[in-house]
Amino acid sequence: MDCSPPQENKAREPPKTSRWFSVRTYLSHKQLDLFLSHRTGGTIRHWAYCYHDKDENEPHFHIVLNLTNARTLQDVDKWFTGFHDEKGMEITKFVEMLENRNSYVNAYEYLLHLTSKAREEEKHVYDKSERIVDELEFWENYEYSPTRSTLTEAVLRLHAGDISIKQAVKEYGRDFIIHYRQISELLKDMNRS
Repeated sequence: MDCSPPQENKAREPPKTSRWFSVRTYLSHKQLDLFLSHRTGGTIRHWAYCYHDKDENEPHFHIVLNLTNARTLQDVDKWFTGFHDEKGMEITKFVEMLENRNSYVNAYEYLLHLTSKAREEEKHVYDKSERIVDELEFWENYEYSPTRSTLTEAVLRLHAGDISIKQAVKEYGRDFIIHYRQISELLKDMNRS
């Protein structure tokens, strides 16, 4: 007879995932090129980076990744494991999961130190030409713009007839598509009143 206390049947929460990540790494230019050429075959949908060599810190890359499928922080961290410098030391990296449009825009703008935090810290502002992107048209949608910062703005612009559904999908991307049903219902309610 088993006299042990009953086990609680707790369902484990699935690990948090995202399609967006920000990475700071000390890879060499050659190592970064090698990494991107191997990962862009299907895992990484889009990437942007800037080499920060004018900071007080050791020169490093800041990278923003948009993935084809959602991944955990641990998955993306592993991708950057195993790179070594010329002394044989493993290269340091810091990976952060980005969870909403504001964090994507902020990470993209941080590549050039255009964020308010970077300005407060008086970091060197990099020229737009120093931000390397895989597809300029895609990344232009993530440059800061008050008119593209929220889905509320998308709803108002759609209601006013300023943009079409197709244009809204292009400008607001995945967030707009995910919330399309709610946006559609909201537009119907607005048109009734």
